[in-house]
Amino acid sequence: MRTPKEVRQVLYSKSPFVGFYYNMDNTFVLYRIQGTVEQGSAQARRSGYPTANLALLELPDIPEGIYCAWTAIDEEVKRIPSVVFYGIPHSLPRAVEPRFEVHLFEQNRDLYGKTLNVELCVFIRENKKFEDFESLQEAIQDDIKKAKEYFNF
Repeated sequence: MRTPKEVRQVLYSKSPFVGFYYNMDNTFVLYRIQGTVEQGSAQARRSGYPTANLALLELPDIPEGIYCAWTAIDEEVKRIPSVVFYGIPHSLPRAVEPRFEVHLFEQNRDLYGKTLNVELCVFIRENKKFEDFESLQEAIQDDIKKAKEYFNF
């Protein structure tokens, strides 16, 4: 896992206007983004790791990869530990557009049409292409394990 300092260096190299702050729980936040959940391909759901696919007004200027995040649904105060994928899913055929996908821990709610407020806290790893589905599954399990360790979940 990259340290906050390393991620700040990457983010600053991409955009000098990214703001860093601490949220109400005094958790360091790299980037905050809001989007509406839209229908996706459901491949993540079939893999056992359902994600909420966010429709964004503009793409964030952040490194592609996996992040730990706090996510709030609509105007709810409760924030849910999450793992975020941002980027072009290189392991999926015909994928050419970046995606912003949020896997919320222990959530079985229908989120279509809901607004998610996502606070990226820690950069786990860069986006990469996997040779096969099993390698992708192992990486997802490892990402989720690291995020749960971060959140003491």
